[in-house]
Amino acid sequence: MLGYLDDLHADFLAIWGIDIHRDTTLTGPEFFALAMRTFAFDGVMTARARAEDKAQQPIQAPATPAAAQPAARPAAQQGPAQVVELSAFRAMYPGVVEMSSDKQD
Repeated sequence: MLGYLDDLHADFLAIWGIDIHRDTTLTGPEFFALAMRTFAFDGVMTARARAEDKAQQPIQAPATPAAAQPAARPAAQQGPAQVVELSAFRAMYPGVVEMSSDKQD
């Protein structure tokens, strides 16, 4: 939190009208209590926290384009089961089937 002292200064001024560089009556416990409360307001510290949260979120894989996905047939039109080569199935449904070279007896 102390690494963001200038940002806290800006929030203290905007939220409570307290100039932390000039106010000598603010005690340590009061400072930290108010500093923790700055996140409840739309200030600089809240913006920093949101940016850090966004940076830590995992990157999502892009959605597969509709053209690459097989067209689903309505349930009423589905016929009998078909035998499809594994390579063709894997091409129709990428990521569904994984191949392993490990052989288990």
